[in-house]
Amino acid sequence: MLIRKLWTKPRVTHIGRYYTVKKAVVAPRPLQRPCPPIWYGGESMASMRLASRVANGWLFGDSTIPEATRRVRTFRRLTRRRVPIGMMIGVWPRRARRQEPRKVESPQRAYLSGNGDEIAESAAAFRSAGLSLLILKFHPTLAGLRRFAREVLPSL
Repeated sequence: MLIRKLWTKPRVTHIGRYYTVKKAVVAPRPLQRPCPPIWYGGESMASMRLASRVANGWLFGDSTIPEATRRVRTFRRLTRRRVPIGMMIGVWPRRARRQEPRKVESPQRAYLSGNGDEIAESAAAFRSAGLSLLILKFHPTLAGLRRFAREVLPSL
C-alpha cells in the first residue's frame, strides 16, 4: 500500500495500477511506528475483502444490532487476522426514561436513543455483536453532544 511506504521510508518510488510516484518524500513522517493504523470503510463485499487483506481496521455505517452481527460474522469469515471492527451510528440522547423498556437485542432503528443507561445498554449490545469501536454522530449536534457528555458518559 503506497501510503504505508510513504509513511515508513525516507524516499519512495512506486509504479502501480492507480498511482505512480518517483522519489516521493513525506515530511514530517508520522511519529507512530511503524505507521498509524489504516481503517477502511465500506459495506459491500468488495470493500470487506479489501479491508480483510490490507487494513488495520474495518468501518461500516448505521446498522441495527442484528445487521451489525451479520456484517461482523461475514467480515470475520473473510480474514484470519484479528482486525478491529467499528461502526458509525447516530445518537439521540433523551432525559426521560421511556415508559416501556426497549428490547436491545433487536432494535427497529439504527441509532442509539434514550437516557444514559439506555444508551450504555445499547452500546454494550453492539460490543457483544463484535464491534470494538463506535463512532458517534450526535443529533441535534451541539445539544446532543452536551447531553451525552453530562448524562451518558458517566454510565459508560
